[in-house]
Amino acid sequence: MAVELKRHPIAEMLVGWTPEFIASTVLLFILLYFLLAYDGVFLGKLIKLLPKLADKKRAVSIASEIEAQVSRYLFTATAINICLGLAVGTTVGLLGLRNPIMWGALVAVLNFVPYLGALTGIICITLGAVLSFDSLGYALLFPAVYLVFAVLEGNFITPLVMGRSLTLNPVVILLSLIFWGWIWGIVGVILAVPILAAFKIFCAHIEPMEPLAEFLS
Repeated sequence: MAVELKRHPIAEMLVGWTPEFIASTVLLFILLYFLLAYDGVFLGKLIKLLPKLADKKRAVSIASEIEAQVSRYLFTATAINICLGLAVGTTVGLLGLRNPIMWGALVAVLNFVPYLGALTGIICITLGAVLSFDSLGYALLFPAVYLVFAVLEGNFITPLVMGRSLTLNPVVILLSLIFWGWIWGIVGVILAVPILAAFKIFCAHIEPMEPLAEFLS
């Protein structure tokens, strides 16, 4: 008697993504470690190379603002994403979806990627709910819950908490995600917004490039 094993589509997808995700995560932490460990070295070399005192002061000012703004962005985004993951995970768990902790963690991680992360999460949770429940109407309740929380977070909570200091053009964000995702994969997608924000701050401090900073806003 032949035994047929049914393959779960989501399980196959996660298994396929896991090695790449782990490798990208390790690479991300290694990159962040060296950036944090040697940021003073790079700044010191840059100051040494600049000939004028005014240029040296400007370089220190730009580096300090980039560090402060990007650190604030990463800390705030992490806190918001954890809260969003807790909200979605708790709600779908109460509604009967299995593995709410996994879904909450997935939501929190994907939300680091603007726009595309929420879309990917909604697609994943839709597939998971449709495969878990016989009623299509009830299954669609789960992506609806995710969408409501994502809209509240993206349109009210994040702008209120972040303010306008790191407000970026949505079209430029999507282009940045595509470019850095193509260059560095998952690591590039996660770092796309901080890199774009740092570039905007740099442009804002250089008079000929101020129009570009305004365009990025």
